[in-house]
Amino acid sequence: MPRGFTENEKQAIGELLVSKGRNLFGRYGYEKTSIDKIVDAAGIAKGSFYKFYPNKEVFYLSCLADLEEEMEREVIGPLIDNAQSAEELLNGLIDLAMNGFGAYPLLRSWFETPSRERILSFLDEAQRSAMDSTDLVRMGRVRKRLKELGREFRGSDEDLTALFRALFLMNGQKTLISDDFTGFSDLMKSIIREGALL
Repeated sequence: MPRGFTENEKQAIGELLVSKGRNLFGRYGYEKTSIDKIVDAAGIAKGSFYKFYPNKEVFYLSCLADLEEEMEREVIGPLIDNAQSAEELLNGLIDLAMNGFGAYPLLRSWFETPSRERILSFLDEAQRSAMDSTDLVRMGRVRKRLKELGREFRGSDEDLTALFRALFLMNGQKTLISDDFTGFSDLMKSIIREGALL
């Protein structure tokens, strides 16, 4: 009879699965990443995968949550906390939003997958609400920091969230938007600074 995993082994395998899953989903997308590919990359048996996750959908959402936590800890949080001016904060957030597809391919895969609604159906109402509120909470922090820096954002937290989601989605359409996406990005920064800040 095979022995179970120790707590240390569970943690190490869980971290390895998420790391490999993030890489594979980012590279191949949700539809083309199979559980077989994930377990092969992690070097574990397929049956072991199911000791951690009930299905691919829940695993994918776990990989997204891990990426969100990493981005908050390593990029977004420090940007909000350390910006010296409202303009620096907005420019940093706009750059992150408009270049996120390249820097975070797993996020690209999330916005491009036709299976998004089906994947979300694996969440209960409380989990879905928590997922939706993450961006709103973050934008509340942005609003607070802007106020500390002597500026205010015109509009609601929902407006601010929608603005940055729209900027992020523009990543996937760079070639359709402009041959000079950097220039377009600079224009967007100017428009947002002038039109959105009080």
